Amino acid sequence: MREKSAYVPTGESGDNSLNGSQLYLKNVSLKFVSGAIGFIFSIVSSMIVARALGVEGNGTATILLLIPSTIAWFINLGIGRANGYLLGANKHTLQILVGNSLSLVFIISLITGTVGWIAMPLFLQYFYNSNINISMLALASLIVPLTLFEGYLAGLLLGLERIFQLSLVTIVRFFSLLVLNAVLVLFFGLDVWGVLLSAIVVPSICIAAYSYFLRHDATIRPGFDIRALKAALTFGLQGHVGNVLHFLNLRLDVFMVSFFVGVRSVGLYTVATALSEFLTYFSNAFSFVLFPRTASSDPETANQFTPRVARLSIFITILAAFGMFLASRSLITIFYSAEFLPSIHPLWILLPGIVSLGYAGVIYSDLSGRGKPYFSTYGALVSLIVTVILDCLLIPKWDIVGAATASSAAYTTNAVMALYFYHRVTGIRPAELLLIRKSDIKLGFDTGYKMALSLNRAFHAWWSLED
Repeated sequence: MREKSAYVPTGESGDNSLNGSQLYLKNVSLKFVSGAIGFIFSIVSSMIVARALGVEGNGTATILLLIPSTIAWFINLGIGRANGYLLGANKHTLQILVGNSLSLVFIISLITGTVGWIAMPLFLQYFYNSNINISMLALASLIVPLTLFEGYLAGLLLGLERIFQLSLVTIVRFFSLLVLNAVLVLFFGLDVWGVLLSAIVVPSICIAAYSYFLRHDATIRPGFDIRALKAALTFGLQGHVGNVLHFLNLRLDVFMVSFFVGVRSVGLYTVATALSEFLTYFSNAFSFVLFPRTASSDPETANQFTPRVARLSIFITILAAFGMFLASRSLITIFYSAEFLPSIHPLWILLPGIVSLGYAGVIYSDLSGRGKPYFSTYGALVSLIVTVILDCLLIPKWDIVGAATASSAAYTTNAVMALYFYHRVTGIRPAELLLIRKSDIKLGFDTGYKMALSLNRAFHAWWSLED
């Protein structure tokens, strides 16, 4: 028998299609505004780190942060996304999912920590020609359990469609990172150690914020419900492999650059990826909110709604990519200094690939909301194969330009496959998902205009709605 949650998704009133679209775009606007603010904080924070550490030090810090991030992506088992799905579809209660999440963090972290200590000599051997040492790796390992639990709690708020609270935590996350890097790296002069300490404190702050927002709905304590755990693992693992592959598609090139040409090139390439990935804030805002909406909608409603979202998403992202292309030289010089100008050509090459990557994410969010997360796995696998082959061929010849070319080609391949999968599931032609219509633009501008005029009131209204 299915357990019922007390939560009922807002704004899903059947024939209220237009209001549903406007409500969705308000959620997207909240998510995007928070992402844009977070991006500004993130850029200033990365500027502080890059200027304080230099190109090589920036590359070392990037690798040290990438190791625990990669491990966390490998071991999270897709529970965060599963939490959102199970809660949004009213399959299990919030308290059960919170308890299972905390218990899983303890179990997974214990196993991973043991394996990590055993494998530590291998990590040190890989980084023998850099400034990375065992103490740095040990400190970085603390990021893993914090990242896991933060992701699990974020999935629960997503399932509740508490977009305002999620958006607020996004701002808090990047503002905290900025302040901590300024204090620890600049003021105290802790260099790479300061970057690591900041990366440990920030997810702790986010966990505290999520716990506060859930305080009236559930108690943060361990639990173990085997039926809910089985459901979470069944759903989560279907898309987990795809999530891992997707993460590798985004970050494997950094490891490959480090392997073939060294941490100095990593320091330059990181600037190109950081600026290009600003574009993902547009598409991520759409896909982030699309997933719980699709999960709580019938297929016919989703078939009408998602094509409009996809068309609007790619249109806005292409405009943003063009703006980034025009402003890229000034951005690099102002934020990072002329020392990082060799990043500009990789940035230009990455832009069309990032547009494709974000668009694929929108399509896969719809398919995951329909209970078919495995399609993202198929697309990510093919994309990763393209990445590995082209990285091995192009990085030794073209350095970071080769890495950018390989990544852009792989992202575009993934987008083409997403369109194919969506057509296979829904019968909707790719043209319906790509060609922008006047009504789409009008809806986007109307909603954006209303949000610009009443953003403060909307924040208060959403706070009341979430309570």
